[in-house]
Amino acid sequence: MLTRDIINDELTGAYNKRFMYDMLEKLIDLEKNNNGQLGIVIAELLDLKNINVLYGHNAGNEILQQTATLLQRYTRPSDILARYDNDAFGIIMPHTNTATVIEQAEMLGKLINKNAFINHSIKKRIPIKTSIGISIFPDHATETYPLIEAAKKALCQAKNKGANSIVLFNKETDSSNNASF
Repeated sequence: MLTRDIINDELTGAYNKRFMYDMLEKLIDLEKNNNGQLGIVIAELLDLKNINVLYGHNAGNEILQQTATLLQRYTRPSDILARYDNDAFGIIMPHTNTATVIEQAEMLGKLINKNAFINHSIKKRIPIKTSIGISIFPDHATETYPLIEAAKKALCQAKNKGANSIVLFNKETDSSNNASF
């Protein structure tokens, strides 16, 4: 039980940020040895702060739990889902390529956006919007922290673009390629 408490987010049951960073470092080493690729996806729930204000933190917590369950159900068995921040989830997608990461991220974004999350305490369905940033090893960075930073920059651009956007980091311009889902 102690190990689970150390590596899992208490609220959602997903892995925590520290575990994500540790696993990313190990998976980068593995992909370096195999000349492989991996993707980092950071998906932020855009409405969570407003939901907490309007309906209370219990409503926001339920949405985080339901989102984690949904993401866990639809990520690949090899993917690692973690609660990255208060209102964001990170996904490490090992042994893959850019096209697959983008396709998976778009599918997950659509799932979040089309599911109106049920809040049991207020008995109301609450729609959620998301923005997603993506980076790819080794295309955008070859070390853990720069790879995460690239995904975070792409996420910022997705948020600036508007709800339900996905952005792939672009190393050449230190900006991103934009898409919507």
